[in-house]
Amino acid sequence: MNPLLNSLFGPLNKEYCFLFYVYSVIAFLMIIAVIFGWFVAAVNKGGFLKGLEKMITTWTVLPSLIMLGMMYLQDRLLFNMCNKSL
Repeated sequence: MNPLLNSLFGPLNKEYCFLFYVYSVIAFLMIIAVIFGWFVAAVNKGGFLKGLEKMITTWTVLPSLIMLGMMYLQDRLLFNMCNKSL
């Protein structure tokens, strides 16, 4: 196989498994930041948001939390699989 292709797309060392751990920590911190931001926005509007503002905020935060949660779980799974396989 071409050495250039092998260096670009070939297998990596076990040390790269740590990246999945770092990514899961980042995803978890982002989840905390989104929840904190949503809470601050709710408090700054005088109690929890009312009417349309509450719906818009919830529908923008909820998908973000779902995607970040999936990212966190995926990275934890990949970290464990990488560590066990190498």
